[in-house]
Amino acid sequence: MLKTKNGIENWLKKYEIQNYTINNDLTVDVDGDVYLYYKKLKQIPIKFDIIKGYFNCSNNYLTSLDFCPKEVGGNFNCSWNELTSLEFCPIEIGGDFNCSWNELISLDGCPKSVGGDFYSNIFSDDEYRFHLIQIERKEFAETLNSTLSHKQDVKPNKRLKI
Repeated sequence: MLKTKNGIENWLKKYEIQNYTINNDLTVDVDGDVYLYYKKLKQIPIKFDIIKGYFNCSNNYLTSLDFCPKEVGGNFNCSWNELTSLEFCPIEIGGDFNCSWNELISLDGCPKSVGGDFYSNIFSDDEYRFHLIQIERKEFAETLNSTLSHKQDVKPNKRLKI
């Protein structure tokens, strides 16, 4: 990872990324699109945060989505890489999500929100949506159990009405 503002600026200029802001923590926001496809990248050396447009890092040699943005306003395309995991994938994607033609073994780490379509040659859109429902149910159950375990006025045999 590049650790200086000057190094980050040089990298952004090299890849013709414009309308960016380098934040105090050296993450980068972009008010527009980021096109990093066909750049022969093995990794992304700067930490993106919020991209208001598209983020395309397809057709590279990425083995991890480490340093990808946490939020993308448009489409996110990481197809045609060497990914086995969706860990470090954006949490929210406003448009389509394309992770086709990778070596994915599960949907763990997938975005919690995709505004458009989900594309994969391994997993269907229905499998993706079902995976999200499972995550939401698990998180709900954990939150409920945590809340109930901290309530002192709930009696062990009392039934909760939902």
